[in-house]
Amino acid sequence: GFPAESLSTDQMRQHVIRKMGVNRIRNIITTRPAVTNLRSRLLNSDMIHFVPYISLLRSAPLVLLNSKDGLQNEKRIATFIRKHHIRPKTITVVGDYKLLHPIDIEDDLDEQVFGHKHILQRELMSRPEGDHAFPYGVGRLPFSMLPCISMYYARLAELRDIRRSRAPNFTMIANLNSDKRARLMLAESISRTTVQELRNFQLKGSEHYGKSPSDSRIWNDALNADLLIYEGHIEQFSLIQNTGKSKDPYQGYQAPLFSRFPFVVLQACHSLKNAELLLNKGISGLVGSCSKIHSASGSAFIKAYIDAMLYGKVNTGEALRDAKNYALSLVRLKCARGHLEHDKTMRVALSFRLVGDPEVVLFRQSLPNPVRKRLTASFTGRRTVEIATPPAYYPLVETEGYQVELFPGAEAAGIVSRLRNDPSSVRIIHGFYYFRLNIPPDRASKKFVFASCAKNAARNISLKDPFNRWVYVLHYPRTEEPNSKIKLTFEGSSN
Repeated sequence: GFPAESLSTDQMRQHVIRKMGVNRIRNIITTRPAVTNLRSRLLNSDMIHFVPYISLLRSAPLVLLNSKDGLQNEKRIATFIRKHHIRPKTITVVGDYKLLHPIDIEDDLDEQVFGHKHILQRELMSRPEGDHAFPYGVGRLPFSMLPCISMYYARLAELRDIRRSRAPNFTMIANLNSDKRARLMLAESISRTTVQELRNFQLKGSEHYGKSPSDSRIWNDALNADLLIYEGHIEQFSLIQNTGKSKDPYQGYQAPLFSRFPFVVLQACHSLKNAELLLNKGISGLVGSCSKIHSASGSAFIKAYIDAMLYGKVNTGEALRDAKNYALSLVRLKCARGHLEHDKTMRVALSFRLVGDPEVVLFRQSLPNPVRKRLTASFTGRRTVEIATPPAYYPLVETEGYQVELFPGAEAAGIVSRLRNDPSSVRIIHGFYYFRLNIPPDRASKKFVFASCAKNAARNISLKDPFNRWVYVLHYPRTEEPNSKIKLTFEGSSN
């Protein structure tokens, strides 16, 4: 017969990880059994029946949790990663928020304004590591019924075939008009620059700004999009309707069937309330906020998110990680420059979540090259980064009271200025240069820190990945000239 060896649970786990290949593991899957009674597990509400198939599908190790407590579960996942020397890029959390609780943190932004604290809930494993960057792109599958998660992955398999034959088209809906809510002109300006990036890759789509939420043409375009971006007040997102029948599975909310399996962005306050409903109606994923957010910071976050997928060629989970690190870099820069409202940006970094599998790829590698050259950056010495600006800006974007003119690949942050000695002039939205750079192998263990500056003078921020894979660099330019070179040098340079 065949030789047999008895292995403990820990030895079996080590064996499986060796077979997968430590360096090839890019995703970890985690869940918690819904019940402990074996007979009850036959019910269709326990996701534990499906997660082994996801693990097998992508050679991703499975971490089983045994607590509802978010902090305790984070410690267990972090211990697993350290023990097995894994460096995952994404984490898939399987289970709704009753099964696996998010983590409560106090956000004192409301206390400054309204005199009371706001409790913000962040996703598991979605936090920066000490002084380092956010290391993972986390996505949650909040399904409460087993057939729903099975159907979701069936749709993803069909979507992969669709993506091979056609590029995604988009619909941007921003700053809809209503007598009941304030217009969001600064956010709209940034939304328009996001569309400039999409069109730079020759993607086709439609744009709707300042229109009435009752305009049926908006929602017809939305239902025919592969990428649907909505930025504004969530109650104006007319694809979700409240029927008033609070006893149905979705507390009275309804949505149409999304036959194209689109990826959806809802840049609005508390926009994840109906996430499971939208997933079950056919969307492939959703990025939204779990709290109140400031619209301009949210629009800047979403632009960084889309740019990461377009230029960085990453999946929906890694793009969320990179956008969070952009927001975190802005927080560090604002602190260094003595700005008082950096809490708004930190709330955005913690509030946005991905609902859906983080390994979903929205833009395939076959996307055409961008028409306009983008900003680039690279290491030119052991401690030196050189930024190269492209030959030309995008066309000027003008909205009511605002102007913005960015290089392809540049970011925004809701930071504006007026012309000197003219307080009535339009506000100019400032651009920022942001990159994720692979760390040279011989510098992996070194620090990458820019020299500290006096307040109001800081212009460079760096964040290092805790696994020493890459460094994030943010530069706030004094002037923006085409075809120029900008040299940034880290402390302790020896080139």
